[in-house]
Amino acid sequence: MQKHRRKYSLFEKIIDSIVLLGLITFWCIIWRVNQNPDQNLPTHFNIQGTADSFGNTSHLYILGFINTFLILGLYFLKWRNIPLNFGQEITKNNKEAIMHVMRKTVSIFALSILIIFGIILYETITYKSSQTPYLFILILFCIKVPVIFYFIKTQNIKQ
Repeated sequence: MQKHRRKYSLFEKIIDSIVLLGLITFWCIIWRVNQNPDQNLPTHFNIQGTADSFGNTSHLYILGFINTFLILGLYFLKWRNIPLNFGQEITKNNKEAIMHVMRKTVSIFALSILIIFGIILYETITYKSSQTPYLFILILFCIKVPVIFYFIKTQNIKQ
């Protein structure tokens, strides 16, 4: 008996490729910034976007490891076909359709995490105390995109 092999949609391939290239770029930027280890960068921002803690450039590696760990964790869920259940019950009739949407949602979620950490990295390495980091507002929207995508795509799936 052959095991059912799932197919990757073109949408998933494009998003997953963007995430991979983005993660590589993320690490290249961290490596490049660390060429000047004496530079003092913010390591934490308060709710208003003002830096309240500073450290050296090696603290960026922690940011990179957290980003990579979260994205790999999402892809582990995706590769293992774990039936994540939110929004509606998974039955025998709708399982395949929901899992197809869920795999796409996980890819979008990985992309949104990459964007969120990219914003944090950008604001960290370009920080000026006289400037308000308005890009942090985008984080609030980035985290909602995968959930909205999932709920829109699962509206027509029958129980």
